[in-house]
Amino acid sequence: MNQPIIITGMHRSGTSLVASILQQAGINIGDKLIGDSVGNPRGHFEDVDFYQFQQNILKRLGQTIMVQQPLDPSCITPQEIASAKQLIATRAHIPVWGWKDPRTCLFLDFWHTLLPQAKTIFIYRHPIEVLLSLLRRGKDLEALVDPLAGLQAWQVYNQAILNFYQQYPTNCFLTNIATVVANIEEFIKAVNQKFNLTLQTEKIAALYQATELKQIAIPADAINILKQIAPESVAIYEQLEHVGQPKGCPEIYATHPQTQLTSWDSILLENPPNNPPNEVTASAWLTLLLATLDPPHMAMLRKNIQHGFAELRQKEYWLEGQYQAQKTRIVELESWIAELEKGKNWLEMKYYEQLSWIAELEKSKNWLEQQYQESKAKLEAPQSFTLDSKRTDKRD
Repeated sequence: MNQPIIITGMHRSGTSLVASILQQAGINIGDKLIGDSVGNPRGHFEDVDFYQFQQNILKRLGQTIMVQQPLDPSCITPQEIASAKQLIATRAHIPVWGWKDPRTCLFLDFWHTLLPQAKTIFIYRHPIEVLLSLLRRGKDLEALVDPLAGLQAWQVYNQAILNFYQQYPTNCFLTNIATVVANIEEFIKAVNQKFNLTLQTEKIAALYQATELKQIAIPADAINILKQIAPESVAIYEQLEHVGQPKGCPEIYATHPQTQLTSWDSILLENPPNNPPNEVTASAWLTLLLATLDPPHMAMLRKNIQHGFAELRQKEYWLEGQYQAQKTRIVELESWIAELEKGKNWLEMKYYEQLSWIAELEKSKNWLEQQYQESKAKLEAPQSFTLDSKRTDKRD
């Protein structure tokens, strides 16, 4: 048996919590996992290899996790396909294995071509809760500057989830994180039933602490405002709720408390946003809505943003200083290069002069060699003498 289990969902939707639960239940989610951070004090429970693989693709494409549009399915290179196959091959001996990474939402069709037998557990969360969690984490610059960018990313991730679920419903388990924490053991049983697994439920509930997942009451008025700001987000969330698991277990299905936010009624009536609102108006309304729903954290966020911009200014000044220093260095190097170029030209001139002298010496050598051979030939030639004349002289 080799059954891959993929755990994914939009960032800040509770996927790390679910991954920790499923790891305890018996799914091998990797030997090298990403450690803890400010937003995930118990760890991310992400396999380093799969995280780096998908993160590197985003970097190559010039994207961050806050994507604003679905990725082109043909963006994966042949080398990356080979790397993905290698990742899978090294885990082929594990009976029930998988990985957790929110980025997988952006590559669902790609992984399906390589692992058509894989089962996918999708976790979703209300967009307002996700946005507030992103802002509390404070490291996603796009969402900090404009929460509407975070909302658009939520739409991209969760629309991809819906599209995939509609194509392969038998291979997918889709649930609200609120449903999971309402009864973790029942969640495991539902996963076992859907995928015919034997995951363990003992001591699972102890993994969750209520403080790990901040849940807020979302007033009906706030949802109505969100409908005017971003109707697509509300429509996607309603579809997720409609098809989400568990079916037949209504007793553990968590719903958001519906209280009234009456102060918004008069504001909407007196200052209704454009229909549909432009991006500037929508961003302003969304920021105001989030600030009203979670004032302490939004006030802290404002200070954090100011502090962050102060740090960015310091880094900007430092970079400017480094730029000027390097610019001066470049001028010096250019001067040295010019001097070296002169030296190079002088050496080339001397080199060609030496070549000319060598050529003359070679001619002299050849002449001398010729003279030597001629002299040698004369010395070695036989000598002829007139002996009779010498004898006659003796007789006289």
